[in-house]
Amino acid sequence: MYKVLVCFIVLFVSNFVFADESIGKFSGRVAKINKQAGLVRVHIKFKNQKYLNKNDQVEFWDARNGTSRCEGRLIAKSNDYYLFQVKFINSCISKVILSNGAYLKFFSQDLVNNMKMGREVISILKKKYQVYFGKTKRTKNELDNYLSRMDIVNQRYNVLREKLEKERREQLDALESDRQQNITNLKEQEFKLYEIQNKLEQYSMNEDNFKVDKWSLDHKLYIKK
Repeated sequence: MYKVLVCFIVLFVSNFVFADESIGKFSGRVAKINKQAGLVRVHIKFKNQKYLNKNDQVEFWDARNGTSRCEGRLIAKSNDYYLFQVKFINSCISKVILSNGAYLKFFSQDLVNNMKMGREVISILKKKYQVYFGKTKRTKNELDNYLSRMDIVNQRYNVLREKLEKERREQLDALESDRQQNITNLKEQEFKLYEIQNKLEQYSMNEDNFKVDKWSLDHKLYIKK
């Protein structure tokens, strides 16, 4: 059982290392060599080349033998060309076919590390994406439901408006009924006043029955009764 567990761990570690080795490998073709400066320009094109950065260390070898390797450092790059500073370039030439057009294979542990970090960033970004995707979906649903929710609000207030309008009409009808009743009462009261006034005129009287005429200015000519 112990041996099986050890074998499993070794197999797992070897697969993990192999995976690291795999993501750190790429290839390119030599475009130009400057032996005096120790510079090699290589035409490189692979999917993850954006993770190979300036000052990253590389190992490279030719297709004949992968055990004889040279070391270099990336000092500049463009979309298609990478410029490497090669350590001990004269010694390197004796181990690796280093000439214009030569096909080389590369490995960079810095590339592996950069891609691991990139995977962590991608994992974090995916989680954030899921969070904001959910928020965006809920917000879109809210927007999609806007019209139906607006219709519900309008219907509710239409019911309230109709209810208020009905109450308003009832109160106005009640006020109009009161007005008509007051008009009828006023007419009856004015008629009563008119009758009473006529009767007052009919039964009116004076305190003095003596009729005063022009001779009343001379008290000698009449006798006041």
